[in-house]
Amino acid sequence: MKIALALLAALVAAAQTFDALDRDIERTMKAQSIPGVSLAVFQDGKVLYSKAYGVASAETGAPVTTETLFRLGSTAKIFTASAAMKLALEGKIRLDQPVSAYAPELPGRLGAVTLSHLLNMTAGLRDDAPMDGPHDETALAANVRSWSEDRLLAEPGQFFSYANPAYVLAGYVLERATGKKFADVIDEVVVKPAGLERTTFRPFVAVTYPFALGHGPGGKVLRPFPDHAGSWPPGSLFSSASEMARFLMGVMNLEGGMAKLREKQVEIPGMGRAYGWGSMFAGEAMFLPGGRAGFGSAYYLLPNRKTGAVVMTNMHAVNFLWAARQAVHTIFPQPEPAKPAAPSEVEMTTEEMERYAGVYRNQPPIQTELAVREGKLQIRGGSRWFPVAKLSDGSFRAPGAGQLQSFRLAGSSGVKPDFLLAEAWALAREKGVQ
Repeated sequence: MKIALALLAALVAAAQTFDALDRDIERTMKAQSIPGVSLAVFQDGKVLYSKAYGVASAETGAPVTTETLFRLGSTAKIFTASAAMKLALEGKIRLDQPVSAYAPELPGRLGAVTLSHLLNMTAGLRDDAPMDGPHDETALAANVRSWSEDRLLAEPGQFFSYANPAYVLAGYVLERATGKKFADVIDEVVVKPAGLERTTFRPFVAVTYPFALGHGPGGKVLRPFPDHAGSWPPGSLFSSASEMARFLMGVMNLEGGMAKLREKQVEIPGMGRAYGWGSMFAGEAMFLPGGRAGFGSAYYLLPNRKTGAVVMTNMHAVNFLWAARQAVHTIFPQPEPAKPAAPSEVEMTTEEMERYAGVYRNQPPIQTELAVREGKLQIRGGSRWFPVAKLSDGSFRAPGAGQLQSFRLAGSSGVKPDFLLAEAWALAREKGVQ
């Protein structure tokens, strides 16, 4: 009786601790017409608090639970990275070996990249993330085998540039190295050893369990269900808040070589963040937001404190990273980081501005243009142009330009820059285009 009362008291205390978070989630769901959300908060190997909000389908009204499966988006990348790392520790693959060792059919420079390049986003690949395509699992091999060297916009290892195809290629290499389908590799190497029963890349397995439908603008169910088997490895895993919490608690307790999964590998220029093995890092936090058509998810971990949270939604382009962060900071309040002194502006000559001018592309719609307009350097964001200021630290600022409001120029072909680095992407300058 005393144990039961103590447990009840602990549950009540946890619920009260997250009252403000509950209100914020419910307020956001109402404001953005988000059908459902599932949340789990955990510490020291135990779930402290979990809650499901709303419905799995706006049409049926079936309630979400913490066991309901959602499609994750990029938060699945850590599963692909985990499988590669475990196979490497078993001596079945090498992370530093050119992938042509496992897939000799890959053309030229594409075969020269390594799994480390791919998993840490330094392969120099162009980004894209097709949501619809063939459903047969042979689509992964067909997708990669259709690529040519123009998939590369930079030399492997040159710098960080986020690219979902890096994980597509990594998934294909795992297939070739093991002789098994990608989904089977993940299931056998990661999912089952972690004690996960329902987590899967396969839609026709996922739908046999309680399952959330994806929703688009206005909270409408997306039909047909978006799927592309040739693009599963970067972010098409199905899981629940309950099972993701179990997996992430395991990640925070990894030891030996697998503990590398918690280590940053490369700095992201100008963002104050780093990346490594499928996760981002800032300070002591390890996190990632993700989304696929109709779904969004995020995790936020403080590995040194064995504390974290995961949240998932069935609304397109909504990841709720803020909610996962708020949940963890409810347990461990974090002071606002001190803002560094803003660099001063530097005058640019007309000749210098003309050197920077050009069209910069990654993969549509990741593209922009710098041009001298009305005697000033300006950057194009969509159909609008924004004035650009050069800063004393070598970066550039374009207030109001969204993802382009802070960027850097890198490389040099003669006197002209080769790349524009904005947020997490590198955009290559088109040669001969002004």
